[in-house]
Amino acid sequence: MAIRHSSYLRRVARLSESDYRGILEFVHAAGEVDGTDPFPEHVLARLRELVPCDTVSYVDFDPHCNREGHTWRTGVRFAGEPRAPVTPAICEAHAQLIYQYPYRPWSPEARRALRWSDLLSRREWHALDLYWEVGRALEGEYELRLPGGQAERIPLRRAMNAILRDAFAQDCARGLARWNRELASRGLEQRLALPHVGFNRKVGAYAGQSCDPSGNVMPPEEFAQRRGEWLPTEQDRARNAELMQPVYEPGKVAGWIAPPAKGINGQSLDFEYVILS
Repeated sequence: MAIRHSSYLRRVARLSESDYRGILEFVHAAGEVDGTDPFPEHVLARLRELVPCDTVSYVDFDPHCNREGHTWRTGVRFAGEPRAPVTPAICEAHAQLIYQYPYRPWSPEARRALRWSDLLSRREWHALDLYWEVGRALEGEYELRLPGGQAERIPLRRAMNAILRDAFAQDCARGLARWNRELASRGLEQRLALPHVGFNRKVGAYAGQSCDPSGNVMPPEEFAQRRGEWLPTEQDRARNAELMQPVYEPGKVAGWIAPPAKGINGQSLDFEYVILS
């Protein structure tokens, strides 16, 4: 069977091998669940690894409850850390304003995966009390970690760079978790780990500080002496440059890159994508 025209309105990126592997790992974890709860917290955590996000939640919809009230959404649970503290006032506002949710499980739109932007424009979303009382997270605080184990709480609006850095670190941690599972499946004892946020930092709260990958602050002289234990040396860089030799011949692949199963758009590896005249 061939599909001549895609039903997607936007172009969908081709999934990589690691994406497929992550999907299969999640399906395997979900398939091992015993009991009546289809999404316990550890399965939600695996889903959060598959779809990078701050939190992922699961809820049950009771069609026998009052659809105009807020009792149709039950069994709420989530995995992850919200950007801002979920205060009792936010929980109370959520319970009172849940009827403003644009999504209804009994609506025709519920037959497919949706984003809120599919149902509401930004102007419509910002006009709801649900947004102002529950969804606007930037009024919270961010805990900025400082050298020596101390911390300072600052408004979220001043911490956007730190939030983006944390999101990048979380994405890297998910990748390392997959690699560590691969190492374990092959019977290897080695494990990969992310260094502390202050390791080898030149900007931010740790600028001017020297610490090891575990976050232990040390004198600059000791860090300079042990630098080669943690960071690439000149010999390492030279060996890396020796290995990473470019290959320009069509159909050939550099020795430091695994050859792909097929070329772009299903073409053969020796297909001439660019013809220079």
